[in-house]
Order: sequence, then C-alpha cells, then structure tokens
Amino acid sequence: MVEQNGKIVFRVQGKTACKALDGMYRCPMAKNLKNTMIPIVLVLAQLPESLIEERNVQLYEFRKYVKLFVVKAATTHMVHWDNPDLVINIIYKQFNF
Repeated sequence: MVEQNGKIVFRVQGKTACKALDGMYRCPMAKNLKNTMIPIVLVLAQLPESLIEERNVQLYEFRKYVKLFVVKAATTHMVHWDNPDLVINIIYKQFNF
C-alpha cells in the first residue's frame, strides 16, 4: 500500500496480480462452498476495466457451485476499502436489517 494524492491505495505488480488470478481460476474456492445452503452475495468489482472479462469467466465458474446474488460495483477489487457504504447497504438490503 502507498499514499497517493492524500489517500492510501493498494499497489501490486502486474505479474503478482496475474498469478493470483490464475491461482484462483485453477483452484476455485467455489468448490469448497458447494454445500452452502444459503445464497452468497458477491460484490463484483468493475475496475480496472481490463479485468472485467477475467472476472466474468470466474463468475461463470463460481455460479456452477453456489447460489449467488451478484452486485456489480464501480470499484476495484478492494470494494470494502473503496466504498464501505456500498458494502454496508448491500448487507442491510440482503439481510433485511
């Protein structure tokens, strides 16, 4: 993490990010969740746009194993960091708080 324009931002090298995505694709955690009885709320990041296609591939695979309610968000992978109010509102709405 680094400070940029007065904000703390997550910074990772491209190779590291690609390896992480590759690892998630080859061994998806969705297989571990296939016996989950309740739907999962997935907040799907839409930034950077260059990763949308890969995220959609992973979403397709994830949906094979679990029931999902998907919310697309105009944020990076760090949704909870970029827009915590969005995450809170999704939780309240989904779970009727």
